[in-house]
Parts: sequence; structure tokens; C-alpha cells
Amino acid sequence: MRSVMCLLCLAVSVLVGEEFSFSADTLSATLARGKEKTILKGNAKVVSGARIMTAETIELSGPDFRYVLCTGGVVFQNPEDGLYIQAERLFHDRETEKTHIEGNILLEDKKNNTVIRAHILDYDERSQQAFIQIGVRIFKEDITGRGEFAHYDRDKEILTLSGSPVLYKKHDEYRATRVIVHLDTDEVEMEGRIEGTILQEEEEAQEPHE
Repeated sequence: MRSVMCLLCLAVSVLVGEEFSFSADTLSATLARGKEKTILKGNAKVVSGARIMTAETIELSGPDFRYVLCTGGVVFQNPEDGLYIQAERLFHDRETEKTHIEGNILLEDKKNNTVIRAHILDYDERSQQAFIQIGVRIFKEDITGRGEFAHYDRDKEILTLSGSPVLYKKHDEYRATRVIVHLDTDEVEMEGRIEGTILQEEEEAQEPHE
């Protein structure tokens, strides 16, 4: 069985032009043409190019193991891209390089020094675009924010919050229809009905020396 699996991994590597390997405590496979499916359980791990996916269970399906479905304690990493994600469920298409993620999501973008929490995330690796939904939270140095929706352009380092967004920058609070954050400069743009609360720090007056 081990020899068969090694041959399968080698064939995939040749077809898609990238490293592809997997491991788990247990494995079950259906190799009938058009119904290919491999289920990995227990310490399941898939390596596809620079992407590393681990979970309690991973299901591989489609021609050349195109589709990767991870469930339970999911971790998705791409060290080359500076991306680390934790979630409950993840579906990755190796051909289109698109990923759909669900559950209690934690995304760490080391490239842009940004952390995002949410419950649904769709990421297009080629265009570096992420569409994020439900209970979105962002954290970056002196900036934190929340909203129901967000669009994250990793390439341009722009994050747009909508759905009753609130942004906190140091001690200041901003509300608007849309809040746009330029992560490279910490510049903030707001659109729609805008409200802001600015906290001015008072400097203690010093008595002159006689």
C-alpha cells in the first residue's frame, strides 16, 4: 500500500507541477475513475506546494486530488506568503488556488502585520483578495476595528470594513457606512454617515521656575 501511495503522490506532482504529499494515522481510498476520493483521519496533513494543511480529517477528491476538504482543528499555512489560518472547516481548490473557510477563523498575515477574526472567509490566492463575513475583527498595532463584512486586498494592503463598522485608532473612535484602512500607512478613509470621538490628551501645565 505504501508503494501505491508513493506512486500516486509522484503522479500528482508531475501533473500539476508542484510538490504534493499527505499523511495521516489512517487512510481509506476509492480509486475508481471519476469517483476518486481519499480520506485521511488522525493527524491528517497535506502539503501542496508551499501550502501546508493539517486537520483531524482531510478528504481529497477530484482528478489529481484537486479538491482538499479539511474539518476539525484546521490549520492552513503558507510560510512563503506569510499566511497562517486557524478554522473549523476549509475547502481548497488546488487548480484555481481559491479557498473557502468557515468556523471560528483566526487569520495572521505576517506580511502586513495584521490579524483578522471572522466566521466566513473566501480567499483567492492569485489575486490576493479576501472576502470576509460575520463578526469581523481586525487588529494591527494601534488600530482595531469591527464590522459584519470586510474586503481585504493583501497586495495593495487595503482593508475595507462595512456592515456597521467601528474603528479604533489609539484612543479615537470612528463610525461610518464604510471604513477603509491603508495598512501600510495606517491612513483611514470613511464614507457615508460619519461619526467620530476624538480623545485629546491633556498635558500637565508646569509652573515656571523662579
